[in-house]
Amino acid sequence: LVLVLTLAPSRAEVHAAARQALEHLSDEDVVGAREALAPFAAAEPNDPSLALALGVLRFHEQRYDDSVALLEKAAAAGLGRDWLDQAKGARDVTRKHLRSESEHFVVSHPKGKEEVLVPYLLEALEAQRGALVQDFGSVPPGKVVIEVVEDGRQLARLATLTEKESRNTGTTATSTRDKP
Repeated sequence: LVLVLTLAPSRAEVHAAARQALEHLSDEDVVGAREALAPFAAAEPNDPSLALALGVLRFHEQRYDDSVALLEKAAAAGLGRDWLDQAKGARDVTRKHLRSESEHFVVSHPKGKEEVLVPYLLEALEAQRGALVQDFGSVPPGKVVIEVVEDGRQLARLATLTEKESRNTGTTATSTRDKP
């Protein structure tokens, strides 16, 4: 007779992993965050700090429905309200988007007449990536996701800047050409 005991991680271990994952994500290190949360990712996140960290990770993975569900748990305990609002906005903006992929990029875009341009965008992104590899010798691993939005209002729902901040700071640019 063999008896196997598995001990649940302590609250301190869960909090440490959540904190480490959030630090990785603040540096845009999704792989590091996944590794920090791997021992806890399969379990139901009953701890609000774990729900927060997993929700932010799912946000960075563009898994917005999962992100919202996790962040709602965290927000119920008073954590991550800003993240929840942003995840809901991203989910709503990208809900009907199509996804097109190349070797190193994913473009999430609205359906419409401009979707014929997506293959050219992917081609240009791959060419630019190749130039970066030549110039710098390496690029970050994994696929980069580009989310195309229709206007500044959608961008504000997807990003951390408000529509006014985005317009006034020049941090981001949107095409405002008239569409027939």
